[in-house]
Parts: sequence; structure tokens; C-alpha cells
Amino acid sequence: MHQTIGNSLRVLVTLNHPFNINAAKQLVDTAIANAVYAHHCSYHGTITATLGSLAFHRDMDGFGSDPLDVGEAKLEFDMDMADAKDIDDGATVAGAMDELLEKDSQLEAAITEIEFKDNLLSEQNSALEAERLRSEQLARELAAMRLLQQPSASRTDQPTQLDNNGPSTKSPTEEDIPLTEKPHSPSTPARSNKPGPLTSPLPGSPSPPGPKTMLPPQNAATRPKSLVESVTP
Repeated sequence: MHQTIGNSLRVLVTLNHPFNINAAKQLVDTAIANAVYAHHCSYHGTITATLGSLAFHRDMDGFGSDPLDVGEAKLEFDMDMADAKDIDDGATVAGAMDELLEKDSQLEAAITEIEFKDNLLSEQNSALEAERLRSEQLARELAAMRLLQQPSASRTDQPTQLDNNGPSTKSPTEEDIPLTEKPHSPSTPARSNKPGPLTSPLPGSPSPPGPKTMLPPQNAATRPKSLVESVTP
């Protein structure tokens, strides 16, 4: 702006040199007016508008049309701007649906997530079923081991043997009974690791009382005769 005023003054002083103070003031006013006009022209030329049109729209807008139409147009413009912002941000249902329709990958991602969860649930069920079968097998093996470790005296039921005619419940032979479960014969007393009483008492010690023998009652007829009675006539 100041440079434009200086250029105008330089030209005016060269063409019309002032001879008094009033002529100089008039040249300065002319230079300022030329600079302002040049500035306005450059500005309105850029926005493709003139000074008169800008002044008319500034001062006379609304007087040539119905005020209700002007207010309705302003409201519609504001609503259009608000809808545009909502659609861009996805704040409304319509805006969210538009974004989903434009981006098909979001729908595919949701379906893929559901399928992934279904596959994961199937794998978990398979793992649980396998663990259940394994637990049942271990329980059966443990029960069989406990049955084998029980002594023969505590077994109330006889083992069932299979033959050609079908199942039979005959007693197991001596060969079938393992060494740890064979009963001792009457001729061979069973050996025990527990310490027992001494068989022969020490000299001078009283003999241990033995078991009392209970004899059946006898009368004179059935009692056997002694040697003296048999010799005496």
C-alpha cells in the first residue's frame, strides 16, 4: 500500500510539480486515492466481484425477497452443513450405514471373527472329550492294579475261567495261584518273622502252664479197670 502511494507521488510530482503547500496536499490525496483504488481492483479481480456488487449484497440483501424465504434458506443451509458433518463423523445411523456400505471389509471382518470363535469352541470341545476319555482309561487301569494287589484271602468271589463250554466258576489250581498267594500245607508250618515263646525253659525256671485236657465223664461200668483190679479175683 505504501509502496503504491510512493510510486503514484513520484509520477505526479514529475508530471505536475507543486509550487505551494495546497498543491502538494492535493498531490498526496490523489496518490492515496489511486493506491486505494488499485488495491480494491486487485482484490475484487481475484474474487471476481466489483465494489458495487459487494456494497449492494451488503446493504440491500433481504429487501428484494420475502424474509421467510431468506430464513428458510438459511436453515436449510445450516442443516445441510450439520448433516455433512454427521455423515463424515459417523455420528448418525444413516452415516454409519453409509460407511459400512462403502467399506465391505468391515462386514467381512465381523463374519470372520464369528467363524474363528466357532472353530475355537470346536477345538476346546475336542480337547475336553479327549481329556475325559484319558481320565476314564487311567481310572480303569488304577482299579485293575488295586485288584491285583489285593491278597487271595480278601477276595470273596472266585475268578471266572472261560472254556469251550462257556464261563465256569471252578476253583483255581495250585499252578494258577502265584507264589506269594499259595497257602501253607499242614505238614509244613508257616514261618513267621514275629518272635515267639521259647520252646525249652531255662533250668530252675517254672515250666509254662500247658493247655488243660478236658476228659469225658466216665462211670464205673465204662471206666477201664486198673492193673490191681484185673488181677484180684
